[in-house]
Amino acid sequence: MPLMADKLFDKIADELTNYSDWIRMVAIQRAGEPLLDKKIVARVRRLKQAGIKNVSMSTNASLLTEQKGVELLEAGLDEVMLSID
Repeated sequence: MPLMADKLFDKIADELTNYSDWIRMVAIQRAGEPLLDKKIVARVRRLKQAGIKNVSMSTNASLLTEQKGVELLEAGLDEVMLSID
């Protein structure tokens, strides 16, 4: 699974800051498992710092540990959708 380059992620987060008043939600993934991204906590935190009110992700939870859950909550993750296929 290719991960987004940090430079591109930061550029997008910077641009979202200008529109954070009317953005309802940002889903932190498109396809694939977001918990494979070792920087997922920092990315959630970055979106919250950009003023995004609702940061969401969908996961199959196979990599979700108690520690990772706490880190994500502390970073500001608002919603987790568990996907069981």
